[in-house]
Amino acid sequence: MNSIRYNLGILFLLCFNVGMCCGAEQIIPAKNVDNAKQEYLQILKRIECFGKTESLEELEGTSKAISLFYSGKIEDESELKIIKNLKLKLLLTFLNSIDKNVDKNFNVEKDVPQMNIDPGSGYDPGVSPDLIKDPIVKKKYEEAIKKNSQNIKNRRFQLRIRRVDNSWTREIIAYIKEKYSASQQDVSELNNAVDTCILDNKRKEKMKMEINEIIKNKKLENEKQEITR
Repeated sequence: MNSIRYNLGILFLLCFNVGMCCGAEQIIPAKNVDNAKQEYLQILKRIECFGKTESLEELEGTSKAISLFYSGKIEDESELKIIKNLKLKLLLTFLNSIDKNVDKNFNVEKDVPQMNIDPGSGYDPGVSPDLIKDPIVKKKYEEAIKKNSQNIKNRRFQLRIRRVDNSWTREIIAYIKEKYSASQQDVSELNNAVDTCILDNKRKEKMKMEINEIIKNKKLENEKQEITR
């Protein structure tokens, strides 16, 4: 029973010991452009915090904050352009942070942590280290537990971030389709944002291909509308 409680305690800490060491601020929804800029800076800090902590809560919280960025009604055209561009940069910056946190060497089949660590020397697997009298055995056991706990945390994070990677890319594409036109100004803004916010060359190239496809379809749609007029 002590072994079960001990291992459950480890799992509990892994699930709820989130990375708040960066001091992520509470993000208050913006009510005007100036507030939107402040909210933008707050979310950038949170993206940076996520990159440092590899916390699932920061991953979920940051993605939600970006999705909800300035959801108020905007009537002024110049303000709309500013806020539209700010959100685009947040979407792309977070995607870049996701890229940096994906462990390309992670193997879902091989990197499987143990449920209970065997301390050896006749002790039951999963026993509390406090019950081990031999200091050498205890030290090795504690190190093995620590390493296994990190493996559990890393596996959970890597599996989740891969799912977010796919869904976040779809969200960016949907945002571009909804908010941007085929105008040269919009195309330049999109490409500049990708160049600024995305560091990985393969990701950058892929995102620009997606943008080109969106723009091509928008131009075709515009041509169809012109013909039917």
